[in-house]
Amino acid sequence: MGTAIRLGIVGGAGWLGGAIASAALQASVVSAQDLALSYRSARPDRFAGAFWTDDNQALADRSDVVVLSVRPQDWP
Repeated sequence: MGTAIRLGIVGGAGWLGGAIASAALQASVVSAQDLALSYRSARPDRFAGAFWTDDNQALADRSDVVVLSVRPQDWP
């Protein structure tokens, strides 16, 4: 892999965001330390080594690419 990207997934605790994160890790698109995920309730215990936050701005600040994985009715 060439230059590492830092991937952030807003809604990374959900089923779709989690699936995207899992696929990115399995395909070596991103390493766990370059993966940031957000949650809105309890911090999940999966994706060891990834950065977890409930602050989407903190996620965006440490990401080169941000994926939005939120249901339309949950978006402000």
